Amino acid sequence: MKKSEMNQTHRDKIDSAVNSAFNFSDWTFAGMLAGGLSPANLYKISINDHIYVVRISDPEHPHHQLEREFAAMTAAANNHIAPQVHYANSQTGVLIMPFIADQSIYSFNLENPQQLERLAQFIYKFHQLPSLPPDDSIAKKLDGLLALFKPNLQINEIVQKCMALKDELTHLLVDEGDKRPCHCDINPTNLLYDGNQLWLIDWASASQQSFYFDLACASTFLFYQSEDANDAFLQAYFQRPPTSIEAKKYYLMRQFVAIYYGLIFVFLGVQDETTFLTQTEIDGLPTYPHFMQMLGEGKENLANARSRQKMGFIHLKSVLTAQKTARFADAIEGL
Repeated sequence: MKKSEMNQTHRDKIDSAVNSAFNFSDWTFAGMLAGGLSPANLYKISINDHIYVVRISDPEHPHHQLEREFAAMTAAANNHIAPQVHYANSQTGVLIMPFIADQSIYSFNLENPQQLERLAQFIYKFHQLPSLPPDDSIAKKLDGLLALFKPNLQINEIVQKCMALKDELTHLLVDEGDKRPCHCDINPTNLLYDGNQLWLIDWASASQQSFYFDLACASTFLFYQSEDANDAFLQAYFQRPPTSIEAKKYYLMRQFVAIYYGLIFVFLGVQDETTFLTQTEIDGLPTYPHFMQMLGEGKENLANARSRQKMGFIHLKSVLTAQKTARFADAIEGL
Protein backbone atom coordinates (compact mmCIF):
# COMPACT_ATOMS: atom_id res chain seq x y z
CA MET A 1 0.00 0.00 0.00
CA LYS A 2 1.14 3.53 -0.77
CA LYS A 3 0.28 6.65 1.20
CA SER A 4 -1.98 7.73 -1.66
CA GLU A 5 -3.91 4.45 -1.31
CA MET A 6 -4.62 4.86 2.40
CA ASN A 7 -8.06 5.54 3.79
CA GLN A 8 -8.54 9.27 3.24
CA THR A 9 -10.07 9.84 6.67
CA HIS A 10 -7.12 8.10 8.30
CA ARG A 11 -4.66 10.13 6.23
CA ASP A 12 -6.33 13.34 7.34
CA LYS A 13 -6.27 12.25 10.98
CA ILE A 14 -2.57 11.39 10.75
CA ASP A 15 -1.82 14.73 9.05
CA SER A 16 -3.48 16.61 11.90
CA ALA A 17 -1.91 14.48 14.64
CA VAL A 18 1.62 14.72 13.20
CA ASN A 19 1.30 18.48 12.85
CA SER A 20 0.08 18.81 16.44
CA ALA A 21 2.71 16.48 17.90
CA PHE A 22 5.76 17.53 15.91
CA ASN A 23 4.79 20.87 14.36
CA PHE A 24 5.65 19.16 11.10
CA SER A 25 3.39 18.01 8.30
CA ASP A 26 5.57 15.74 6.17
CA TRP A 27 5.42 12.02 6.90
CA THR A 28 5.91 8.84 4.91
CA PHE A 29 3.82 5.68 5.01
CA ALA A 30 6.08 2.79 6.06
CA GLY A 31 3.67 -0.12 6.33
CA MET A 32 0.83 -1.70 8.27
CA LEU A 33 1.25 -3.63 11.49
CA ALA A 34 -0.75 -6.59 12.76
CA GLY A 35 -2.84 -5.68 15.77
CA GLY A 36 -3.50 -9.09 17.30
CA LEU A 37 -7.16 -9.30 18.32
CA SER A 38 -7.52 -5.52 18.49
CA PRO A 39 -9.81 -3.88 15.89
CA ALA A 40 -7.59 -0.78 15.78
CA ASN A 41 -5.69 0.15 12.62
CA LEU A 42 -1.92 0.29 13.09
CA TYR A 43 0.14 2.36 10.67
CA LYS A 44 3.91 2.57 10.65
CA ILE A 45 5.08 6.00 9.49
CA SER A 46 8.42 7.75 9.07
CA ILE A 47 9.11 11.32 10.18
CA ASN A 48 12.60 12.72 9.65
CA ASP A 49 14.02 9.19 9.45
CA HIS A 50 12.39 8.18 12.75
CA ILE A 51 9.77 5.42 12.75
CA TYR A 52 6.51 5.79 14.66
CA VAL A 53 3.32 3.80 15.11
CA VAL A 54 -0.03 5.50 14.62
CA ARG A 55 -2.89 3.63 16.23
CA ILE A 56 -6.34 4.66 15.03
CA SER A 57 -9.34 3.40 16.97
CA ASP A 58 -12.99 4.12 16.34
CA PRO A 59 -14.05 6.64 19.03
CA GLU A 60 -17.71 5.80 18.33
CA HIS A 61 -17.29 2.08 19.01
CA PRO A 62 -19.58 1.19 21.96
CA HIS A 63 -16.89 -0.91 23.67
CA HIS A 64 -14.08 1.63 23.31
CA GLN A 65 -13.26 3.84 26.26
CA LEU A 66 -10.40 5.78 24.71
CA GLU A 67 -10.13 8.44 27.39
CA ARG A 68 -9.46 5.77 30.02
CA GLU A 69 -7.20 3.79 27.68
CA PHE A 70 -5.05 6.78 26.73
CA ALA A 71 -4.85 7.94 30.35
CA ALA A 72 -3.59 4.50 31.39
CA MET A 73 -1.00 4.36 28.62
CA THR A 74 0.20 7.88 29.33
CA ALA A 75 0.65 7.07 33.02
CA ALA A 76 2.53 3.90 32.08
CA ALA A 77 4.66 5.76 29.52
CA ASN A 78 5.62 8.38 32.09
CA ASN A 79 7.03 5.52 34.16
CA HIS A 80 8.81 3.77 31.25
CA ILE A 81 6.35 0.86 31.20
CA ALA A 82 4.71 1.80 27.89
CA PRO A 83 6.37 3.51 24.91
CA GLN A 84 6.37 7.30 24.95
CA VAL A 85 3.06 8.86 23.97
CA HIS A 86 3.74 11.61 21.44
CA TYR A 87 0.08 12.28 20.76
CA ALA A 88 -3.24 10.98 22.07
CA ASN A 89 -6.69 12.28 21.20
CA SER A 90 -9.68 10.32 22.46
CA GLN A 91 -12.05 12.36 20.28
CA THR A 92 -10.38 11.29 17.02
CA GLY A 93 -9.06 7.94 18.29
CA VAL A 94 -5.48 8.71 17.23
CA LEU A 95 -2.41 7.72 19.22
CA ILE A 96 1.23 8.18 18.15
CA MET A 97 4.10 6.34 19.82
CA PRO A 98 7.62 5.25 18.83
CA PHE A 99 8.04 2.05 16.85
CA ILE A 100 9.68 -0.60 19.04
CA ALA A 101 11.93 -2.96 17.09
CA ASP A 102 10.63 -5.96 18.96
CA GLN A 103 12.40 -9.22 19.62
CA SER A 104 10.27 -12.18 20.61
CA ILE A 105 9.43 -12.09 24.30
CA TYR A 106 10.63 -15.68 24.36
CA SER A 107 14.16 -14.37 23.65
CA PHE A 108 13.90 -12.65 27.03
CA ASN A 109 14.76 -16.07 28.49
CA LEU A 110 12.30 -16.41 31.33
CA GLU A 111 14.04 -19.61 32.42
CA ASN A 112 16.75 -17.34 33.82
CA PRO A 113 15.71 -16.44 37.41
CA GLN A 114 17.01 -12.88 37.02
CA GLN A 115 14.94 -12.35 33.87
CA LEU A 116 11.90 -13.87 35.53
CA GLU A 117 12.33 -11.40 38.37
CA ARG A 118 12.70 -8.53 35.89
CA LEU A 119 9.33 -9.39 34.35
CA ALA A 120 7.63 -9.81 37.71
CA GLN A 121 8.96 -6.48 39.00
CA PHE A 122 8.10 -4.77 35.72
CA ILE A 123 4.46 -5.72 36.30
CA TYR A 124 4.70 -4.87 39.99
CA LYS A 125 5.99 -1.38 39.12
CA PHE A 126 2.85 -0.58 37.14
CA HIS A 127 0.66 -1.90 39.93
CA GLN A 128 2.11 0.76 42.26
CA LEU A 129 0.95 3.72 40.13
CA PRO A 130 -2.06 5.88 41.08
CA SER A 131 -5.52 4.42 40.50
CA LEU A 132 -6.94 4.36 37.00
CA PRO A 133 -10.39 5.72 36.11
CA PRO A 134 -13.17 3.31 37.21
CA ASP A 135 -14.50 0.62 34.92
CA ASP A 136 -16.76 -2.43 35.11
CA SER A 137 -15.36 -5.54 36.78
CA ILE A 138 -13.97 -8.28 34.56
CA ALA A 139 -16.81 -10.54 35.71
CA LYS A 140 -19.42 -8.01 34.59
CA LYS A 141 -17.67 -7.70 31.23
CA LEU A 142 -17.89 -11.48 30.82
CA ASP A 143 -21.61 -11.38 31.52
CA GLY A 144 -21.95 -8.78 28.78
CA LEU A 145 -19.92 -10.92 26.40
CA LEU A 146 -22.08 -13.98 27.05
CA ALA A 147 -25.16 -11.95 26.12
CA LEU A 148 -23.63 -11.51 22.66
CA PHE A 149 -23.13 -15.25 22.15
CA LYS A 150 -25.27 -17.01 19.59
CA PRO A 151 -28.12 -18.90 21.34
CA ASN A 152 -26.71 -22.36 20.69
CA LEU A 153 -23.43 -21.32 22.31
CA GLN A 154 -25.15 -19.79 25.33
CA ILE A 155 -26.67 -23.18 26.10
CA ASN A 156 -23.46 -25.13 25.37
CA GLU A 157 -22.77 -27.33 28.40
CA ILE A 158 -19.10 -26.34 28.68
CA VAL A 159 -19.93 -22.64 28.43
CA GLN A 160 -22.70 -22.91 31.03
CA LYS A 161 -20.51 -24.83 33.49
CA CYS A 162 -17.70 -22.31 33.12
CA MET A 163 -20.02 -19.33 33.61
CA ALA A 164 -21.39 -20.92 36.78
CA LEU A 165 -17.83 -21.48 37.98
CA LYS A 166 -16.98 -17.90 37.03
CA ASP A 167 -19.66 -16.70 39.44
CA GLU A 168 -18.25 -18.84 42.25
CA LEU A 169 -14.68 -17.67 41.62
CA THR A 170 -15.77 -14.04 41.41
CA HIS A 171 -17.36 -14.28 44.84
CA LEU A 172 -14.15 -15.73 46.31
CA LEU A 173 -11.69 -13.43 44.57
CA VAL A 174 -13.38 -10.06 45.05
CA ASP A 175 -11.16 -8.12 47.45
CA GLU A 176 -10.96 -4.33 47.37
CA GLY A 177 -7.52 -4.58 48.94
CA ASP A 178 -6.22 -6.34 45.82
CA LYS A 179 -7.27 -3.63 43.37
CA ARG A 180 -4.45 -2.01 41.44
CA PRO A 181 -3.97 -0.33 38.07
CA CYS A 182 -3.97 -3.35 35.73
CA HIS A 183 -3.18 -3.83 32.06
CA CYS A 184 -5.66 -6.73 31.88
CA ASP A 185 -4.25 -8.27 28.70
CA ILE A 186 -0.62 -9.23 29.31
CA ASN A 187 0.24 -11.64 26.51
CA PRO A 188 3.16 -12.10 24.08
CA THR A 189 1.51 -9.81 21.51
CA ASN A 190 1.31 -6.92 23.96
CA LEU A 191 4.57 -7.53 25.81
CA LEU A 192 7.49 -6.20 23.77
CA TYR A 193 11.21 -6.68 24.34
CA ASP A 194 13.64 -4.44 22.45
CA GLY A 195 16.73 -6.36 23.52
CA ASN A 196 17.18 -4.18 26.56
CA GLN A 197 13.83 -3.17 28.04
CA LEU A 198 10.32 -4.56 28.36
CA TRP A 199 7.33 -2.54 27.17
CA LEU A 200 3.57 -3.03 27.38
CA ILE A 201 1.32 -1.89 24.53
CA ASP A 202 -2.42 -2.02 23.74
CA TRP A 203 -3.98 -0.53 26.85
CA ALA A 204 -7.59 -0.90 25.71
CA SER A 205 -8.51 -3.17 28.63
CA ALA A 206 -6.51 -1.33 31.31
CA SER A 207 -8.51 -0.55 34.43
CA GLN A 208 -8.58 -0.86 38.20
CA GLN A 209 -8.80 -4.60 38.88
CA SER A 210 -7.26 -7.29 41.08
CA PHE A 211 -3.51 -7.41 40.53
CA TYR A 212 -3.82 -11.20 40.50
CA PHE A 213 -5.62 -10.85 37.17
CA ASP A 214 -2.50 -9.41 35.50
CA LEU A 215 -0.33 -12.10 37.06
CA ALA A 216 -2.70 -14.81 35.86
CA CYS A 217 -2.73 -13.38 32.33
CA ALA A 218 1.07 -13.56 32.23
CA SER A 219 0.92 -17.08 33.62
CA THR A 220 -1.58 -18.21 30.98
CA PHE A 221 0.69 -17.28 28.10
CA LEU A 222 4.21 -17.53 29.54
CA PHE A 223 4.27 -20.15 32.31
CA TYR A 224 1.69 -22.71 31.22
CA GLN A 225 4.23 -25.53 30.95
CA SER A 226 5.54 -25.46 34.50
CA GLU A 227 4.03 -25.11 37.96
CA ASP A 228 7.54 -24.48 39.29
CA ALA A 229 7.83 -21.47 36.98
CA ASN A 230 4.45 -20.22 38.20
CA ASP A 231 5.58 -20.52 41.80
CA ALA A 232 8.85 -18.73 41.04
CA PHE A 233 7.01 -15.95 39.19
CA LEU A 234 4.68 -15.30 42.13
CA GLN A 235 7.57 -15.27 44.58
CA ALA A 236 9.52 -12.89 42.32
CA TYR A 237 6.53 -10.56 42.26
CA PHE A 238 6.20 -10.42 46.04
CA GLN A 239 9.98 -10.61 46.61
CA ARG A 240 9.23 -13.23 49.25
CA PRO A 241 7.47 -16.57 49.50
CA PRO A 242 3.71 -16.02 49.07
CA THR A 243 1.37 -16.74 51.92
CA SER A 244 -1.05 -19.63 51.62
CA ILE A 245 -3.90 -17.21 50.84
CA GLU A 246 -1.85 -15.42 48.17
CA ALA A 247 -0.94 -18.70 46.50
CA LYS A 248 -4.56 -19.85 46.51
CA LYS A 249 -5.78 -16.54 45.06
CA TYR A 250 -3.19 -16.78 42.29
CA TYR A 251 -4.16 -20.35 41.45
CA LEU A 252 -7.89 -19.62 41.35
CA MET A 253 -7.38 -16.43 39.37
CA ARG A 254 -5.52 -18.51 36.79
CA GLN A 255 -8.70 -20.56 36.40
CA PHE A 256 -10.78 -17.38 36.16
CA VAL A 257 -8.48 -16.03 33.45
CA ALA A 258 -8.74 -19.31 31.53
CA ILE A 259 -12.53 -18.82 31.53
CA TYR A 260 -12.05 -15.18 30.49
CA TYR A 261 -9.83 -15.93 27.51
CA GLY A 262 -11.76 -19.08 26.73
CA LEU A 263 -15.01 -17.19 26.26
CA ILE A 264 -13.31 -14.42 24.29
CA PHE A 265 -11.68 -16.85 21.87
CA VAL A 266 -14.88 -18.87 21.43
CA PHE A 267 -16.80 -15.66 20.71
CA LEU A 268 -14.19 -14.46 18.21
CA GLY A 269 -14.04 -17.90 16.63
CA VAL A 270 -17.73 -18.23 15.83
CA GLN A 271 -18.38 -16.05 12.82
CA ASP A 272 -21.25 -18.14 11.47
CA GLU A 273 -22.63 -21.64 11.85
CA THR A 274 -20.14 -23.06 9.34
CA THR A 275 -17.33 -22.40 11.82
CA PHE A 276 -18.92 -24.23 14.76
CA LEU A 277 -16.82 -27.05 16.12
CA THR A 278 -18.72 -30.30 16.48
CA GLN A 279 -18.92 -31.94 19.89
CA THR A 280 -16.63 -34.67 18.58
CA GLU A 281 -14.06 -32.04 17.60
CA ILE A 282 -14.35 -30.36 21.01
CA ASP A 283 -13.93 -33.69 22.80
CA GLY A 284 -10.80 -34.43 20.75
CA LEU A 285 -9.02 -31.11 21.29
CA PRO A 286 -5.38 -31.29 22.44
CA THR A 287 -4.08 -29.96 25.74
CA TYR A 288 -3.25 -26.29 26.01
CA PRO A 289 0.57 -26.81 25.95
CA HIS A 290 0.21 -29.03 22.88
CA PHE A 291 -1.97 -26.46 21.13
CA MET A 292 0.52 -23.69 21.92
CA GLN A 293 3.22 -25.87 20.38
CA MET A 294 1.06 -26.27 17.27
CA LEU A 295 0.70 -22.48 17.07
CA GLY A 296 4.47 -22.14 17.23
CA GLU A 297 4.88 -24.69 14.46
CA GLY A 298 2.33 -22.95 12.26
CA LYS A 299 -0.10 -25.88 12.37
CA GLU A 300 -2.72 -23.60 13.93
CA ASN A 301 -3.19 -19.86 13.39
CA LEU A 302 -5.25 -17.56 15.59
CA ALA A 303 -6.07 -15.45 12.55
CA ASN A 304 -8.27 -18.41 11.61
CA ALA A 305 -11.75 -18.52 13.17
CA ARG A 306 -11.68 -22.24 13.88
CA SER A 307 -8.27 -22.00 15.55
CA ARG A 308 -9.63 -19.27 17.80
CA GLN A 309 -12.60 -21.42 18.72
CA LYS A 310 -10.29 -24.36 19.45
CA MET A 311 -8.18 -22.15 21.71
CA GLY A 312 -11.31 -21.01 23.50
CA PHE A 313 -12.70 -24.46 24.21
CA ILE A 314 -9.25 -25.73 25.24
CA HIS A 315 -9.12 -22.99 27.88
CA LEU A 316 -12.63 -23.78 29.11
CA LYS A 317 -12.02 -27.53 29.22
CA SER A 318 -8.79 -26.99 31.16
CA VAL A 319 -10.73 -25.21 33.90
CA LEU A 320 -13.30 -27.99 34.18
CA THR A 321 -10.43 -30.48 34.44
CA ALA A 322 -8.74 -28.39 37.15
CA GLN A 323 -12.04 -28.17 39.02
CA LYS A 324 -11.89 -31.91 39.70
CA THR A 325 -8.49 -31.77 41.42
CA ALA A 326 -7.69 -31.77 45.13
CA ARG A 327 -5.70 -28.57 44.67
CA PHE A 328 -8.77 -26.76 43.36
CA ALA A 329 -10.92 -27.99 46.23
CA ASP A 330 -8.26 -26.96 48.74
CA ALA A 331 -8.00 -23.47 47.22
CA ILE A 332 -11.78 -23.03 47.27
CA GLU A 333 -11.98 -24.16 50.88
CA GLY A 334 -9.00 -21.98 51.85
CA LEU A 335 -10.69 -18.80 50.68
